[in-house]
Amino acid sequence: MKKLLLIILLFLYIPLNAIEDLKSLSQLKENSLVFLVFEKKGCPWCTKYEIELQGKIVEKYSKNIKFFKVEKGSEIFSQLRKEFGFKIIIYPMTYMIKSNDKKASEIVEEIYGYQTEEYVEELLLKTFLIK
Repeated sequence: MKKLLLIILLFLYIPLNAIEDLKSLSQLKENSLVFLVFEKKGCPWCTKYEIELQGKIVEKYSKNIKFFKVEKGSEIFSQLRKEFGFKIIIYPMTYMIKSNDKKASEIVEEIYGYQTEEYVEELLLKTFLIK
Protein backbone atom coordinates (compact mmCIF):
# COMPACT_ATOMS: atom_id res chain seq x y z
CA MET A 1 0.00 0.00 0.00
CA LYS A 2 2.85 2.38 0.82
CA LYS A 3 4.43 1.74 -2.59
CA LEU A 4 1.14 2.51 -4.33
CA LEU A 5 0.80 5.81 -2.48
CA LEU A 6 4.40 6.69 -3.34
CA ILE A 7 3.80 6.03 -7.05
CA ILE A 8 0.62 8.13 -7.00
CA LEU A 9 2.45 11.00 -5.31
CA LEU A 10 5.28 10.78 -7.82
CA PHE A 11 2.82 10.98 -10.73
CA LEU A 12 1.27 14.07 -9.21
CA TYR A 13 4.74 15.63 -9.15
CA ILE A 14 5.38 15.13 -12.90
CA PRO A 15 6.21 18.53 -14.43
CA LEU A 16 4.34 20.18 -17.27
CA ASN A 17 7.08 19.49 -19.81
CA ALA A 18 6.44 15.76 -19.44
CA ILE A 19 7.28 13.07 -21.94
CA GLU A 20 4.54 13.13 -24.58
CA ASP A 21 2.85 10.17 -26.23
CA LEU A 22 3.98 9.84 -29.84
CA LYS A 23 0.91 10.04 -32.06
CA SER A 24 2.32 10.05 -35.61
CA LEU A 25 5.51 9.44 -37.54
CA SER A 26 5.46 13.05 -38.73
CA GLN A 27 6.30 14.17 -35.19
CA LEU A 28 9.68 12.48 -35.58
CA LYS A 29 10.45 14.52 -38.70
CA GLU A 30 9.42 17.77 -37.01
CA ASN A 31 12.25 17.42 -34.50
CA SER A 32 15.94 17.02 -35.24
CA LEU A 33 16.69 15.06 -32.03
CA VAL A 34 14.23 12.59 -30.53
CA PHE A 35 14.40 10.48 -27.39
CA LEU A 36 11.88 7.66 -27.93
CA VAL A 37 10.95 5.40 -24.99
CA PHE A 38 9.06 2.15 -25.59
CA GLU A 39 7.08 0.95 -22.58
CA LYS A 40 4.23 -1.39 -21.68
CA LYS A 41 1.37 -1.23 -19.21
CA GLY A 42 2.06 -2.64 -15.79
CA CYS A 43 5.84 -2.50 -16.18
CA PRO A 44 7.30 -1.19 -12.90
CA TRP A 45 10.69 -0.46 -14.52
CA CYS A 46 8.95 1.59 -17.22
CA THR A 47 7.27 3.69 -14.54
CA LYS A 48 10.51 4.10 -12.59
CA TYR A 49 12.40 5.05 -15.78
CA GLU A 50 9.82 7.64 -16.78
CA ILE A 51 9.96 9.20 -13.32
CA GLU A 52 13.77 9.20 -13.51
CA LEU A 53 13.67 10.99 -16.88
CA GLN A 54 11.01 13.48 -15.76
CA GLY A 55 13.43 14.82 -13.18
CA LYS A 56 16.36 16.78 -14.52
CA ILE A 57 16.68 15.09 -17.92
CA VAL A 58 13.48 16.30 -19.62
CA GLU A 59 13.61 19.63 -17.85
CA LYS A 60 17.26 20.25 -18.77
CA TYR A 61 17.28 18.96 -22.36
CA SER A 62 13.76 19.67 -23.66
CA LYS A 63 15.01 22.71 -25.61
CA ASN A 64 17.31 20.50 -27.69
CA ILE A 65 15.61 17.11 -27.65
CA LYS A 66 11.97 16.09 -28.02
CA PHE A 67 10.96 13.32 -25.61
CA PHE A 68 8.27 10.84 -26.66
CA LYS A 69 6.96 7.57 -25.30
CA VAL A 70 5.31 4.72 -27.19
CA GLU A 71 3.15 2.09 -25.54
CA LYS A 72 3.34 -1.54 -26.60
CA GLY A 73 0.34 -2.54 -28.71
CA SER A 74 -0.53 0.97 -29.85
CA GLU A 75 -0.98 1.77 -33.54
CA ILE A 76 2.13 3.96 -33.59
CA PHE A 77 4.10 1.11 -31.98
CA SER A 78 3.32 -1.11 -34.98
CA GLN A 79 4.09 1.68 -37.46
CA LEU A 80 7.48 2.37 -35.87
CA ARG A 81 8.46 -1.28 -35.87
CA LYS A 82 7.53 -1.55 -39.54
CA GLU A 83 9.11 1.77 -40.62
CA PHE A 84 12.36 1.57 -38.62
CA GLY A 85 12.61 -2.12 -37.83
CA PHE A 86 12.84 -1.43 -34.10
CA LYS A 87 13.51 -4.59 -32.13
CA ILE A 88 12.11 -4.19 -28.65
CA ILE A 89 14.09 -6.65 -26.56
CA ILE A 90 13.21 -5.44 -23.07
CA TYR A 91 10.96 -2.81 -21.51
CA PRO A 92 11.61 0.02 -21.22
CA MET A 93 13.70 0.36 -24.35
CA THR A 94 14.90 3.69 -25.71
CA TYR A 95 16.03 4.82 -29.14
CA MET A 96 17.70 8.14 -29.76
CA ILE A 97 16.92 9.36 -33.26
CA LYS A 98 18.45 12.17 -35.25
CA SER A 99 17.08 13.70 -38.45
CA ASN A 100 19.60 14.30 -41.20
CA ASP A 101 19.61 17.10 -43.80
CA LYS A 102 17.05 15.26 -45.94
CA LYS A 103 14.66 14.99 -42.96
CA ALA A 104 15.23 11.24 -42.81
CA SER A 105 15.49 9.83 -39.31
CA GLU A 106 18.36 7.60 -38.27
CA ILE A 107 18.97 5.71 -35.04
CA VAL A 108 22.06 6.98 -33.24
CA GLU A 109 21.77 5.15 -29.91
CA GLU A 110 19.85 2.36 -28.17
CA ILE A 111 19.30 2.03 -24.44
CA TYR A 112 18.23 -1.36 -23.10
CA GLY A 113 16.06 -1.39 -19.98
CA TYR A 114 15.95 1.02 -17.08
CA GLN A 115 18.90 3.38 -16.71
CA THR A 116 19.73 6.02 -14.14
CA GLU A 117 19.50 9.74 -14.73
CA GLU A 118 23.30 9.99 -14.58
CA TYR A 119 23.78 7.34 -17.28
CA VAL A 120 21.24 8.97 -19.62
CA GLU A 121 22.75 12.42 -19.12
CA GLU A 122 26.25 11.12 -19.83
CA LEU A 123 24.98 9.43 -22.99
CA LEU A 124 23.21 12.60 -24.17
CA LEU A 125 26.36 14.63 -23.63
CA LYS A 126 28.51 12.09 -25.45
CA THR A 127 26.12 11.31 -28.33
CA PHE A 128 24.67 14.72 -29.10
CA LEU A 129 27.35 16.93 -27.57
CA ILE A 130 24.64 18.83 -25.71
CA LYS A 131 25.55 20.77 -22.58
